[in-house]
Amino acid sequence: MDVQRLFVSNPEDREGSDNSHQTSPWSRRLDVFAVLSFFLGLIPGVAAIGNYGFADDYGQMALTNHQAVGWMKSMVGCGRPLQILALGVWKLFPGIEDLWIYHAIAALAGGVLAWVLYRFMKALGRSAPSAALLGAGTVALVPGLLIQIAWLQMFPFLIATIGSVIAATMLLENKRRPWIAGFIIGCAWLCYQPSALVGVVLIAATPFLAAKDSAVDSWRGLWWKRLVESLAPVAAAGAISILMVKVAVAQHWAKAGGRHQFLGNLGHHLHVWFHAQLPMAFRLWSPFGLSHRAFFVELALGMVCVINALRRRRVLDLVIAVVVMAIASYLLAFATAEIDVDSRALVASQVAVAILVLCGLNQLVEWATRRWRVATTGALVILSVVFCVHATILLNHDWKRPNDLELTLVSDALTPQKCEHLRYIVLAPSQTNALGPAEANEFGSPTSKAPWMAQKMVQLICVSKGVTNVPLPHVVPTDVEPSTTLDFAAILNH
Repeated sequence: MDVQRLFVSNPEDREGSDNSHQTSPWSRRLDVFAVLSFFLGLIPGVAAIGNYGFADDYGQMALTNHQAVGWMKSMVGCGRPLQILALGVWKLFPGIEDLWIYHAIAALAGGVLAWVLYRFMKALGRSAPSAALLGAGTVALVPGLLIQIAWLQMFPFLIATIGSVIAATMLLENKRRPWIAGFIIGCAWLCYQPSALVGVVLIAATPFLAAKDSAVDSWRGLWWKRLVESLAPVAAAGAISILMVKVAVAQHWAKAGGRHQFLGNLGHHLHVWFHAQLPMAFRLWSPFGLSHRAFFVELALGMVCVINALRRRRVLDLVIAVVVMAIASYLLAFATAEIDVDSRALVASQVAVAILVLCGLNQLVEWATRRWRVATTGALVILSVVFCVHATILLNHDWKRPNDLELTLVSDALTPQKCEHLRYIVLAPSQTNALGPAEANEFGSPTSKAPWMAQKMVQLICVSKGVTNVPLPHVVPTDVEPSTTLDFAAILNH
């Protein structure tokens, strides 16, 4: 994709408008709203920068430096061989004091994600302010994307999401062979399957989002020859992924169950879908719950988008869009309903809801300010900023603060002398610690609640204090030997 072309501004600034206006040479060279989208997507990740990890981050760091083969086997067992590429990054910065570098890289990737989403919306013929709202707003509203930005081990998933959006744009613009886009989505699939489905959802949603008939015509042109050509590499990636899972289970690298076993009890899967996965798709803005008021607001805004599309599109187009969006959003998570009820696994469904909600909101703003072009632009920009500021506060308060505090408290308690004699640890239940809000879909969840997380954290902290080769401490229910035991519960509630 031509980088210079991505930043060239589009002279059409508003959907359905035949009026053009004079622009300065500077504004013609630089798409200000593309830059705005990048920085709005960047800001939440910047707020999360710090020398701390979360949950499996410490385990991943330890495994990639001491048990890389075992870590590779676990990735093969999940059908994600390209996630192994993250090994190189973990090995470049192996210490806890380097964790801020990962956060900085992820923050930049968050900005790139908002930018490529903006470019996708522009390819649909949307105005620059509208594309900025849908691009940056999607990043800010979707907890699954915020988790990919803030959780360090999710960094490959974030790259896969970016790749799938770029591939969706390539397919829609019809300027390259469709198998290239399919190959990119296939690579994203082999890195993290739900991330690959984000691009599929965006392509499917074209009839709802497109502001130009030419974009819908291009979308219709995908059916069927170009679609089959683009899906061939994706199908190959899916087959490779399933084969890897089967091999991993056969070789006992992974246990048969959960994400390693598809479509077990259908009744159970339907129950999980209705009671957990479906509500999770509507849990935008905040991962800590879904109020009835927020749910009805999202439904109302989504219906505005649907009604507007019905006025401008063929019903068949919209039916196809809804069916493909539903399949791409839920099929994979539905098939592995035993475990996949988290925002990271349902990121495609959250993106589907978010773009319809933002599309409806955008339409209401344009209807209310249709006589005042400046007011329309100002309102859309303000909304984009508000969403990203809220996401920044959310990540800083409910992600960075508790995890940073946890690592600080444990580091203070682990003196070099303590590390030398440490043999046992007492875990801290998430409900009784003073780190922050109660656990909600991987926000506010302490590392010290689980053995495989807490043990690796302790070892890495001791290494940072100059004490290497600390044996893996055993988990005990109570602190019976204070000289050789680290009591997480006491430390975090002191």
